[in-house]
Amino acid sequence: MANWNPFSISGQILNPPSGDWIPSGNYTFNVSLTSDETDSKFIWFLYKVNSGSWKTLKEWGIDKYRSPLSGQASLNLVAGRAYTIELYGNNTVLWGPYTFVCTPVPSSAPSDETPAGYQSSAVSVNWSSVQYAQTYQISYTTDGTDPDTTADITGLTGTSYTFQNVPVGAVLKWRVRAVNLNGNGPWSSVYQVETYDYPSPPVIDETYVANNETAYELQPTLGWHDSGSGPSAAVSFNFYLDETENVSTLLATNITTTSYKIPYPLEQGKTYYWKVEAVNPAGTAVSAVYTFQVFTVGEIFPASVRYKKRFWAIAGNRFYYENDDSPSKMVHLYGLVLDTTKPIQAFEAFQKVFIVNYDKKWVVDFSNTKLVLEAKPTVEPKPSCLLVQETGSGTAGMIIEYWDGDKTLYGYKFTEEDFIDDTILILDGVSWIKTAASNCQTAPDPPLFYPWMEFGGTEENMPKFASSGCLYRGRGFLGGDTSNPGAFYMSRQGNLFDFAYAADDEQSPIAGTGTHYGKLGDSIKSVIPYAEDYAVLGCSQSIWIITGDPASGGQMQELTRIENCFSSDSWCLDDSGRLYILGTGSLIRISDFGRTLENLTRDVLPNYIRELNLDEESKRVACWYDKVNNGILFSITDRYTNENNSIWFDLRTGGLFLEEYPQKIAPYSMAFYESENVHYRKLVLGCADGILRIHEPSNKADIVSSPVSASISYSAIESYIVCGPLQFSENRVRDYILTDLVIVSAGGGLGGSQPDSGAILYEVHVGRSAEEAMESVSAGTPFLAGIIQNPGRSIHLRTRMRGIFACLKIGNAENNQTWSFEEILAESVPADRRRYEG
Repeated sequence: MANWNPFSISGQILNPPSGDWIPSGNYTFNVSLTSDETDSKFIWFLYKVNSGSWKTLKEWGIDKYRSPLSGQASLNLVAGRAYTIELYGNNTVLWGPYTFVCTPVPSSAPSDETPAGYQSSAVSVNWSSVQYAQTYQISYTTDGTDPDTTADITGLTGTSYTFQNVPVGAVLKWRVRAVNLNGNGPWSSVYQVETYDYPSPPVIDETYVANNETAYELQPTLGWHDSGSGPSAAVSFNFYLDETENVSTLLATNITTTSYKIPYPLEQGKTYYWKVEAVNPAGTAVSAVYTFQVFTVGEIFPASVRYKKRFWAIAGNRFYYENDDSPSKMVHLYGLVLDTTKPIQAFEAFQKVFIVNYDKKWVVDFSNTKLVLEAKPTVEPKPSCLLVQETGSGTAGMIIEYWDGDKTLYGYKFTEEDFIDDTILILDGVSWIKTAASNCQTAPDPPLFYPWMEFGGTEENMPKFASSGCLYRGRGFLGGDTSNPGAFYMSRQGNLFDFAYAADDEQSPIAGTGTHYGKLGDSIKSVIPYAEDYAVLGCSQSIWIITGDPASGGQMQELTRIENCFSSDSWCLDDSGRLYILGTGSLIRISDFGRTLENLTRDVLPNYIRELNLDEESKRVACWYDKVNNGILFSITDRYTNENNSIWFDLRTGGLFLEEYPQKIAPYSMAFYESENVHYRKLVLGCADGILRIHEPSNKADIVSSPVSASISYSAIESYIVCGPLQFSENRVRDYILTDLVIVSAGGGLGGSQPDSGAILYEVHVGRSAEEAMESVSAGTPFLAGIIQNPGRSIHLRTRMRGIFACLKIGNAENNQTWSFEEILAESVPADRRRYEG
């Protein structure tokens, strides 16, 4: 640095050299001014900013009577202070001001910026720069003790340093500080790094799977030991797996434990090769190549595939299913009794039927095996654990799916060998517990049933009550909890035995408490799987739609507050994916994934559904799409009298037809049977008398008595259509008179295969409003009624019926008759005093 003495002046004031450091201390200032002016005109000031004082020439000891003016003064510059110099005369600043700062002492300590990882003897450390630092000093030790404040390394002009010849395995501790001409800054914290030797190759841990031995599950856990220690210890591991000895497929990196679970199921009976790579900052080391096989202890034979379609039904308080030995008959599942006084709904998922029965929930399991243990295990099983057992002639294997929290397990048995009694089981490769004597049962013959609870036998996270359930995106979807009517619940995706909500988990269950959806402000009547990525919530006063997965970016929006859903069973889908919902006042159709909503009864049956007085206490609804006859059947039955009112919605014509079933055979439930036998591939009705019947339009009468009864009686279903209300007035103010009505019945052609039409009953109803005309139809009070007997014949009716609207009801009530018509023609004139002809 320059020996700075800036105030030696000869006729002018000189600036100090740019960029020089300014140390603190006493300075002598020589002042020489060539001037004949007096002190009042030229005054020399030195201003200290920190103290705020100025000094005149006289105060600096300069004789103002000399020419040139000259003198000396001294100033003690303090580090960190700012100073200002200027020349002032005749009330004018003649030079300056010039401001400078005496260099401050560094006030902060450096911080460590050393990259992680060091190798043997050469260790480079880095630190942050500090303001006003000229150089840096380091204090260090290599014996693990903290360094003192004595500077071991000085004069460092950069912000890094490399220690040489550091012993392998040493703990290097160091601190650093900044220095300049005016003093030393504070020491940093003590930092440390460890030196490493190259890692040692890992060695297999045979408590998992030994070399050339067997893994007891499809996704085994493999383990190893870190054979290095101290400076040769690994800080992480890389795992490789292949189907050949040339192992090159990297499955995982940066493993910080000494075991790894294969993330996908391996192929049974295949040989696999694996190795592990140890990593530390000095480098890597690779283990030997090890090998294992999956499920090769004893003779393990995969079971034949047991997945198949079975028809099942709930009739009365019993569960029925299609038995392999009697495919044309339904078999009662003995022991499962349902409460028919409470709502019942069921759905299929993963070869099981899940039943919600208000305060009870059941699983009917067609695929799993039941095992009863000798005692409750002290080590609790987990979902998807592997359970195997040496049977003498081979090995039985099962993947655990459900545990009741005590001694009973359910799981998929994937081997032909069966579990045997009183023999040790192996859970995930570790000896576990014995099975109890004579308590091994194998599904699917017969199917098993057990309470639907969470894994471990708890209902902590499930709804207390449920009246509606379905499968949506691989989740069990429940609603209708009367203790929390606005809540809905979803199980974990792909696991209907897990309802415990977990945050930040895309497959998490939905809690039903408002977290990630879970709750509405309306009472939920039905949960409906509308499409693969859409679900509908039918509520008592509104309808909502869910798009996507609720736990992973899904959305929920209100479709309507005008329409509603009557009950958990008052909906169905057609073959085009359109959803039909029967509410307390209308039948609606939702299509285009919630973008289109239609009221199908507003114009055609404006009062019919409203007059049914639908309430869940007295009415039950069943509906289903009949793909054979291309329509939807809605059945509304009184719970106490079995009085039935039904609607057939014909998808070919878009027409709504009213039907009535005899009380004894009123449909309580429906399902379309996708049988492998085309003869049984029909819409099946579960009737009030407990008998299943096929919806077959070719049969024009129903068998009312039991098939095993000695006498069989038939009851015809009254078949009719209502045309109207039709406005036969040009406006809705003036009455018109219906003057002529022509009905042309239809019949088969001469020698044709189609039979002639039977007699057609007709009724004509009129009114001054559409409401009045429909009321007349409902009350059965026609203005005119009659019969058309012969096919192909037209009948002309000369009438004088006055009104604005008219309804025409035509149909047939005769057993085993077919009726049809070709056309209907009508004429009307204004109702005034003029006479019209024609």
